[in-house]
Amino acid sequence: MKGCPVVATAGRDVVRALTDERVVTALIDRGAQSRADLAAAADVSRPTSSESVRRLVELGVARETTQARQGAGRAGNLVDLGPAVGTALSVVVAPDGVTTEVLDVRGQVVAARRINLRGTAMRPSAAVRRALRGQGGGPYVAATVSVADPVDRTTGRAVELADAPFLTGSLDPRKLLAGLVTGPIEVDNDVNWAARAELAAGAPDDFAYLHLGEGLGGAIVSDGAIVHGGRGLVGEVAHIVVAGPRGKAMPLTEVFAKLGLRQHDSTAVDVSAVLRLLDRDPGRVVRALAGVVAGVVAFADPSELVIGGPWAVPVVAPLRAELSSYPREVVVREARVPDDAPSRGVRDGAIALLRERVLEQVRGTLGP
Repeated sequence: MKGCPVVATAGRDVVRALTDERVVTALIDRGAQSRADLAAAADVSRPTSSESVRRLVELGVARETTQARQGAGRAGNLVDLGPAVGTALSVVVAPDGVTTEVLDVRGQVVAARRINLRGTAMRPSAAVRRALRGQGGGPYVAATVSVADPVDRTTGRAVELADAPFLTGSLDPRKLLAGLVTGPIEVDNDVNWAARAELAAGAPDDFAYLHLGEGLGGAIVSDGAIVHGGRGLVGEVAHIVVAGPRGKAMPLTEVFAKLGLRQHDSTAVDVSAVLRLLDRDPGRVVRALAGVVAGVVAFADPSELVIGGPWAVPVVAPLRAELSSYPREVVVREARVPDDAPSRGVRDGAIALLRERVLEQVRGTLGP
């Protein structure tokens, strides 16, 4: 049977889509280029590159600039990304404030705003709205949100647990952003975003992450992906029962209350007080943490335990020593991304979502 026209047409469409994807990827990775340079970067012929550029310009994903190419030979206009590429929003909702960033597909910050919450009665939802008001830099075609509370994996809403130090109320990031963002909105808690940053920095595909700060949290990475659980509550270690002062069993968060390590009129950990105690007598805090780690190791079997957060550094050595007598061994180390890990994770996530959205446009999977 001779070639079927329908099959031949479908085959040509696939080839065109793949070519367009390579051209767009070259524009993202290398910036504005001449058609000749773009053909070389995408490893296609010049006529093929020019035809791809024509299609991408019609789609709005590419545009021709008025800047002439510099150097030897005939000058020519450059090809760059077009307006349909859009930007992504990165939103961090933390105890001390809300930070929003507008990012382009190459990872550059187009605009940023910060709304402080310390010492104010402003609710996080109001702070998010204020930060986004007049933000500019759109259109926003993707967004990622980090929340310093557990996040329901189905709805994306914050979940309030007993004794949580930072309560965001009925914060619903997807609802807040729905009128601004035309594409996917990914919401997760701050420790999971920190673990993603750690993974991107070279951590193995299977590890456990323990965050030690004003709040206590954890994350599990298995086969290179965050484990969320049925409701999205994996890693909420504050309520794991451990041996507290005088060997009494109690939730981990209660240990800090019994030791006088909470902030005044709050369930938040007093970081300064913890650091002072760790300097003179780390045993009681470290033994409680070891109980948490033993449970995590028994059930998740991580290849290593990563410790991050404001008081992580002085904990690593004594915790490693405490765990040396436990039956299951685990490597304990400081985080590779010690500073601002959630912000880095949520920012990288926004850029990845935006990039994938652009490539979906090129593949034609978004419809007309």
